[in-house]
Amino acid sequence: MKKFLNIAVIAIVLFSCEKDPAPKPEVTPNPKLLVLNEGIRGQNNSSITFYDLVTGEVFQDVFFTQNKRRLGDIANDVLVYGGKIYITVGFSSTIEVTDFNLKSIKQIQLEANREPHGLAAHNGKVYITYFDGHLARLDTVTLEIDGLVKVGDNPENVAISNGFAYVTNSGGLNFLVGADYDSTVSVIDLATFTEIKKIIVGLNPFSIGVDESGNIIVGCRGNYFDIPYSLHRINVTTNTYDKKFEGITPADFVMKGNIVYYYNFDWATFTGQYVEFNTLTETVVRPSFISDPSLIGTPYAININHQNENIYISDVDWMGPGKVFAFDKTGVKLFEFPTDLWPKKIVVLQK
Repeated sequence: MKKFLNIAVIAIVLFSCEKDPAPKPEVTPNPKLLVLNEGIRGQNNSSITFYDLVTGEVFQDVFFTQNKRRLGDIANDVLVYGGKIYITVGFSSTIEVTDFNLKSIKQIQLEANREPHGLAAHNGKVYITYFDGHLARLDTVTLEIDGLVKVGDNPENVAISNGFAYVTNSGGLNFLVGADYDSTVSVIDLATFTEIKKIIVGLNPFSIGVDESGNIIVGCRGNYFDIPYSLHRINVTTNTYDKKFEGITPADFVMKGNIVYYYNFDWATFTGQYVEFNTLTETVVRPSFISDPSLIGTPYAININHQNENIYISDVDWMGPGKVFAFDKTGVKLFEFPTDLWPKKIVVLQK
């Protein structure tokens, strides 16, 4: 954590000057990659990059170009649902709702220190984790928050399955009061919007996904020192802990069916690992799903195109703009393009 804070201080000095806005992107029906750039705390410089998958054009700072105002301070997640785009901006405590061209429909200002993080959608509602320890429910018609439930410490991400929301409680700020990370997943009954239980998984739950059977797959980040990353499964039929997948260590992952594509990063050697793992057979399909891992310096986000199985991985430059790399399903690099600072989420945007 101290390492991250020191790097952030350096970066603030280097990037305190505001950039000129990029050219306005043409409104086309072409599919795009939308990259949500986290930015640097205190700089109000979260941003969005578009990559046109047909023409290969790159458009930086699209939200500012479309709205003539900044997105905010530390963007966390982005969700495409029901013809709208939902964006959480943590330190600004806002939820931004836009159309597919990033034109703002509504900015929802939350109470101070809510810090919205993860997003998921189900039956006309969007569910949002608040880092202050809550899960919120947003009606996609009225664009009003119509429900709030207490969960665990510093919830990160949320997934929906079998009529329940599952929330990873990281406890990421517990060190400030001398406590350990959280180790639970909150189970929320969507019908009553109440927490029915907490399920203990590994230390510092973060990533979450749903397998082909509807079971919940949870990635935990340990304590970043002697307790490593780990992967766990929750049985949604019984809402009980199922098992830990031994030797599987994702920092973050994305799922397609029963296949987990994950990366981790060794801070001692500054090398990344990119593993394809089958949760049904409990076997490693490929020890590296990209042919040349050395292309990526520091991985920071991952996603998959469910239609063609292309995989996208972001690479952060500690002192400047990042990149996104695209690989086909055989692991061959297809293309790369520059982003803004700290590319945190990558989604396919198809009208």
